[in-house]
Order: sequence, then structure tokens, then C-alpha cells
Amino acid sequence: MEKVLIIGGGVAGLSAGIYAQKSGYKSIIAERHDKLGGQLTGWQRGGYHVDNCIHWLTGTNKNTALYKRWKELGMLGGVDIIKAESLYTYEKGGVRLSLCADIKKLENDMLAVAPEDVGEIKALISAVETVKKFSGTGGENGDEKLSLSDILFRCPSLLRYSLLTVGELANMFDNKVIRGFLCSLLTKDFSAIALLTVFATFTSGNGYLPAGGSLKAAQRMAERYLSLGGSAYCNKEAVRLNVEKGRARSVTFADGSEISADAFIFTGDPKMLFNKVIDGDMPFKLKRLYKSKAYKRFSAFQCAYSCDLALLNFKGDFIFEPRYKFKKLTGSDYLVLKEFSHESSFAPENKTVLQAMVVVDENRCRDFIDKYRDKERYDELKKAYIDVITAAIIKKFPKLKESLYLLDSWTPATYRNYTLTETGSFMSFAFKGGVLPKKVSGKIPGIKNAFLATQWQHSPGGLPIAAECGRRAVELILSRRVSGGVEKGAVKKARFGYSK
Repeated sequence: MEKVLIIGGGVAGLSAGIYAQKSGYKSIIAERHDKLGGQLTGWQRGGYHVDNCIHWLTGTNKNTALYKRWKELGMLGGVDIIKAESLYTYEKGGVRLSLCADIKKLENDMLAVAPEDVGEIKALISAVETVKKFSGTGGENGDEKLSLSDILFRCPSLLRYSLLTVGELANMFDNKVIRGFLCSLLTKDFSAIALLTVFATFTSGNGYLPAGGSLKAAQRMAERYLSLGGSAYCNKEAVRLNVEKGRARSVTFADGSEISADAFIFTGDPKMLFNKVIDGDMPFKLKRLYKSKAYKRFSAFQCAYSCDLALLNFKGDFIFEPRYKFKKLTGSDYLVLKEFSHESSFAPENKTVLQAMVVVDENRCRDFIDKYRDKERYDELKKAYIDVITAAIIKKFPKLKESLYLLDSWTPATYRNYTLTETGSFMSFAFKGGVLPKKVSGKIPGIKNAFLATQWQHSPGGLPIAAECGRRAVELILSRRVSGGVEKGAVKKARFGYSK
């Protein structure tokens, strides 16, 4: 039985491992952290559970191919889906507006807030409906798909939005609440078509939450992998891929051990692989993405608090604009709060976890990472962020002052330390308006039997893309099936059980 060694046990690595096992390989996952899951994780702090990853999971609509894939991977199937009434709520000047699961209610709420923008609101809602039907999740039952003639007819209306950033889209509206509502989720520099996709995903029932949160989801995927006969080693950091005559032979690890295999899959940030673990430059198309001004890397500073559940007057995610001091330090206009009343096991009775997130740009990511080398300077920077965030929360919700207690905080440096991404990113590239996100092959030039399976191959990354890249890496191995060093060229996609 041919052996596949997978470096990295996040979603891409677990996906690759599951499909490798289903395709008749013997796979081994080597993960540098002490648990599998990568970014899909959570942890305990003083009787509370902190959830790191899922704000919404694309693929919860049972009519979609992605739902079937998540079932196959263990992410979904046999687990309750939490169906929130709204994805997020934005507030400005005492006026609130929520992204509702009911798209008709969303339209009516937007019109009630901004009757002066009736034309743009109706055009936006129509575009969201079109995106839903593109993905086969349109209509009342979330299963309608556009015919070819409809696609040709509706494409021009979507082209308008594909050329815009979120900020440019927002500026087409006169009402300030609508502008803030549109900009607050993905930030103003992201592609407008990405925002429409989020709206379409949630309003089609395709962006809900798996019960139990991120850590439980990772554990289900790991259990599925192990149940298929896969092997996994944690606290196992790869330091060098050993190559002879254009073929990878083994990987050397930080503990001095070495594992040989017939094929190799690398799932990490390519910036931390090439010219480090893998001798040589990264593929040209990937290198171009890292250098392009149209693609940006980002991360976040986050805090987790405990508070009295009864004192919160919102559900799910709540976004608002703190005062100038917050923006001056963080570079962001918006603070995102998330409450976890939907997960009663995350906190003691009558309490809940309240998490705060502020998105930071690449320069601020590097500032955290640089200061991490000096504990005093790093702690000072963390404290500055914690102070402005805590002050902003108490200013917005004065009743929380007595019950708000800091549980934990984490930074781009934290993400770099645990998941080895160069800038501490938890997704890949944000892309601007007018840019179509590119897919990059998992082939590594010059090495016949080593492949990439990483969210950095397709913007903007995230869980579904990571899982898909893991699957495609195994397809590449199947297409060049390796046996005793001889290429057989056998493609066995039928083992996957569904079409692309």
C-alpha cells in the first residue's frame, strides 16, 4: 500500500487524509501543534469555552454539494444545525439593521431605514437573489438554479458589482446606516461580489452554525480520518523535505526523526514552506499573488470576556463604530462582538462568552509579530488594544461594566506561533473589486510527488476552500499514481463519490 505523508493537520490536511484513505492509500498526518484542526479550534478558560473559528459555515443547506462533502468529512451529519435569525447586526446612531435569514425581511428593513435608497436597495437584493441561483440555492426552498439563458440574461447586472469594492458599493447609497451596514462585515476594501456572496449564503440557509462550535467540528473530522485507518502525530514539526533526482523521499522533523513516503502533501502557508522546509522558490503564480496590490493579507486582534447573559440586548454578531481613539490604534472603523447564548455549555448558568474582534491590516500584523520577540513591548501593545476595546464595549453597553471580565486575548502573533502563517493570517487573501479570485495548482515544480493543499491557493481561503484543496491534492496524486517510483497515470476520481 502506497504511503502519503501530510504535513499539517488543519482542515486541508484532514480533508487530504480522509480522501487519501478513501482512495486506498496509507496516510500519515504530521501536525506541529498538540491537536488536530488548525484554525478550526477552541479552548477552555476558567470554566468558559473560547471559540476561535466559525462565524458561519458555508454548506449547511442540505441541497448543496458542499453539504454532502461536509457530511463525508465528518463536519456535518449527525450534528444539529443552529439556524440564527440574523448573521450580524450593525448599529449607528441608535438605528439597528440586521442581515436576516429572511431576504424579504432584509429588504423591508433596509427600505424602512433608507426609503431614499429604494432603487439601490432593490437592485442589491435582486443581485443577491441572482447569486443564490448561481449556486443552486435560490427560491423559497433553497434549491433553485439558473438556466443557461437566465445566466446570460442576468450576468450584466452582476458585472456591475464585480467591479466594485465594498466601499464603492456603499457610496452608491445616500443613507449612512446602509453604508455602515455594508462596510462593517468584510471592511470597505474587499470585493463587493464577496459581500453579495455572504448575503446570498446566509439568506439561502447555507451559512448557519454546527452545534458545539469549532473545536467539536475539528474533533469530528479527526475522528472520521482515524476511523478510516489514518495515522496522526501531533507536536511533530517538519523542518526539511528531502529530495533526490526530482522526487521527494522523506521529511525530517524538529525532533530529529524522519518519515519516508511515496507522496507528500504540504498544507501550510507557502511563505513558510518554500526556501525553508522545501528547498527552492514557490510556484510563480503563488508568488505573484503575494506581491500583487490587488490581494491583501489580514488578521485580527481578539478578546474573550465573560458577562451576565441577561445584560446583552443583541443576539449573534453585533458591529458598531467606537470613537476615534479606537480607530487611531487599530486602523479599523468597526468592532465586532459575538455572543454565545446559543451554546449553553460554553459558560456557567446565567453567564455567556462575549468575544470581540477587530480586523487588522498586514502592517499591524507585522507589528504584533515583531514585538512578540520583546515580551514587555508585546504586552504593552496587547494591553493598549484590550483597553480601547473594553472601553468601547462599556461605552456602548454601560450595564456590562460590573460583570465584564477578561478571559483571554490573542493576536496575529498568536496565530503565527500556533499555525505558522507568516503574517498571522487565519484566511488567505482579501481581493479587491474588479479582481476574480485565482485558483493555483497544487503541483510543486521540479518535485514530481510533492503537492500543496492550502487555502492560499484560492482567495479568500476559509474552511470550504481548505477542504477542497485537500481533496484536489489527492486527485493530483491519483492522476500520477506512484508505485515504487513508477508513474502509472491512473485517475480514480470515482472513489470520491460525487462530482466536482
